[in-house]
Amino acid sequence: MSLGSAAVYKHVPTYYPDSVGAVGGMVGMIGGLGGFALPIAFGVMNDLVGIWTGCFMLLFALVASALIWMHFAILRMERKHFPQMQAETDLPEMIAAQERRP
Repeated sequence: MSLGSAAVYKHVPTYYPDSVGAVGGMVGMIGGLGGFALPIAFGVMNDLVGIWTGCFMLLFALVASALIWMHFAILRMERKHFPQMQAETDLPEMIAAQERRP
């Protein structure tokens, strides 16, 4: 869990350089709320499904939806920041180097 938290905090100054403290605080608050709400949701899933691995089904749905949301949010931000980008790329800073090639 701390590896995922570190990965999220690594992206905060990259995507929100003007408000690192506010965004970092919001990330921490959401993490704290998850630590409170997820055990309750795990109990509800155990009651509904009736098997102990029901909490992993809930975690899978939560992580998959967060991954899809983050993917499209980053694509939208990159297209807004780099309108000259025609094709998708993992390294938008490499576009300038590709345009300089003869």
